[in-house]
Amino acid sequence: MKLLNFKYPLLLIIFLSFQQYSFSQNKNKLDKRELFVQAQKDKWMNLMPNFSVINFYGGMGTVSCGFGWQYGKKRNWETSIFAGFIAKYHSNKPKLTFTLKQAYIPWKITINKKLSVEPLFGSIYLNTILGRDFWVKDPDRYPKGYYSVPTKIRAHIGCGQRINISLNRLKHKELSLYYEITSCDMYIITAVQNDYVNVKDIISIAFGVKLQLF
Repeated sequence: MKLLNFKYPLLLIIFLSFQQYSFSQNKNKLDKRELFVQAQKDKWMNLMPNFSVINFYGGMGTVSCGFGWQYGKKRNWETSIFAGFIAKYHSNKPKLTFTLKQAYIPWKITINKKLSVEPLFGSIYLNTILGRDFWVKDPDRYPKGYYSVPTKIRAHIGCGQRINISLNRLKHKELSLYYEITSCDMYIITAVQNDYVNVKDIISIAFGVKLQLF
């Protein structure tokens, strides 16, 4: 009788220990699965653009719309892609443009909970115009080397400032207003080769609105 009294509690302890071990194993499996799923979600989130932009002028077209990615330890690097158009002006039809842009923001000054300023940002970007009037190499009708740079692709450099209005500080949502002073390779080469070209002749001003999504 005493042996039975000892046996049943021992079996109960063994059973509970086994249950606890099984629960721990299942929990570890679930934790690993959840970590894997979260890692996959993070990868997809990194591929998703986290801001959108509307840009006016600046050698990118009359109006350009784009999206991009902000990254780096302090979120101070930006890569963006734009599609835009050039109004007819003196040509017979509007033209489409595409731009790939890289920007760097060295620092950001917080004014209050709602406002912050980026006193300086720099950028480089490549722009191309769709159309038969533009080319990568000189057509046969021009002497070799007539154009020192391709007319279809323009390399730009610029710098500017932004003011940011926070929409949701915890989720990095904000609306930014900016301006940027830019010039392109063709203008800079022309200025170097010709003394009569002034600085005001080779620069253009862009301005726009950026919406930080997350």
